[in-house]
Amino acid sequence: MTNPFSKGKWIWCRETPNNAYTLFVKTVPLSDASSPVHVRITASYHYELYVNGTFIARGPVHGDPHWCQYDELEYAPKDGMSLLHVAILVHHSSGTHLHYQLPAPGGLIAELRVGGQHLGTDASWKCLPLEMWLQE
Repeated sequence: MTNPFSKGKWIWCRETPNNAYTLFVKTVPLSDASSPVHVRITASYHYELYVNGTFIARGPVHGDPHWCQYDELEYAPKDGMSLLHVAILVHHSSGTHLHYQLPAPGGLIAELRVGGQHLGTDASWKCLPLEMWLQE
């Protein structure tokens, strides 16, 4: 199977415990605010995607992590918008047996296309483990 992500890299915070929520954020200057934002995204185990403070979707469909099942979404920026603020909340649990979850390391991979811009998750995304939802 070919990798559906050409720009995005799997990212995760090193200090995230086994069962926790982690927030990933990135702000992107828009060169063409009239174009829709196309997003390809998946995570292990669960994500919620927000763009400019608007909830877009949650996912992904659960399956074998070796097959990299992902979602493709679209967001239309408001007229005159010059920045795109992306926030992705990821919940990962390891060491817990759930019948619909196969063991996999925590991670997130996403790509965004806006007009001629194409970017993906990488080490430049800020991440913050959210201790208030820690479930050890």
